[in-house]
Amino acid sequence: MWKRAKASFFALIALFVLVLLFRGEFGLLSLYRYSRFEKTLERQLAAEQARGDSLEQVLYRLKTDPEFLERMARERLNMIKDNERVYRFKETEIDK
Repeated sequence: MWKRAKASFFALIALFVLVLLFRGEFGLLSLYRYSRFEKTLERQLAAEQARGDSLEQVLYRLKTDPEFLERMARERLNMIKDNERVYRFKETEIDK
């Protein structure tokens, strides 16, 4: 009888340890989810840092390169010089 009680006690402790390992805030499954979430955030951070660097380069060029500034104004704001003509063409199904 003592052997059976001892085996039951160890089984109960093993079950308790398994529950602690896999359930709760600090269980293995939660830690795995947190790890995945952290990696996702790191990827997003790297993408945003690259985007910020790119925008800084554009800002620097806008401040220092007059030709770049003129080209950006022409493209984005549809600006033209005096005595200049702009031709616009309709897109056809083949062009798309």
